[in-house]
Amino acid sequence: CLHFLLCAAFVTPLDFTSDEIPYQNYAGRWISGHPERTVNVDDSKSPIVVPALFPIILKPFWPAASDPYGLRFLRLGRYMMYVYVLVAAFVLLCWSRKLWGAYSWVIPLCFFLMDPTFFSNALLVGSDVASMALLFTALYLGWCFVQQGTMRYWWRMSMVTGLAIVAKVSLIYLLPLLVLLFAISRRSAAP
Repeated sequence: CLHFLLCAAFVTPLDFTSDEIPYQNYAGRWISGHPERTVNVDDSKSPIVVPALFPIILKPFWPAASDPYGLRFLRLGRYMMYVYVLVAAFVLLCWSRKLWGAYSWVIPLCFFLMDPTFFSNALLVGSDVASMALLFTALYLGWCFVQQGTMRYWWRMSMVTGLAIVAKVSLIYLLPLLVLLFAISRRSAAP
């Protein structure tokens, strides 16, 4: 809660970055059924910012002559990107508890939330925090699959890995990371 309030106080009032509005424009075209790429920023990771479009639904009900372009709704869209922060924090909490016990999640979660890079990017509309959350989730699910061996974790890991690569194509390195995770676990389990 404190992290969200601090991010809202310090990050949201800042001007838009150079790629926030193009991301939102492309996500809007993509959700409307027109995924054609018209500029260099239009790429496969843009649909991951679709949650930032939810406040735009309010535009017809809350018009303002002082904001004809609806920039206040784009600014409100920054709050919707916090969903990915919550996903990453939840995965860190679950993983810490499984590794080290009941209250072991407190210090890692505090370090995670107060990391300056993460803090400054938490509410920006872009693919960085979303792709990090998906990468972290895929590795956690891969670890769960190794630990428990159930196909339920295999399918979840596969779906999240696919979403991660769609979110950011450079996350293709997640595949060798998962292979390495499986190889290490197999080697450590061998007699």
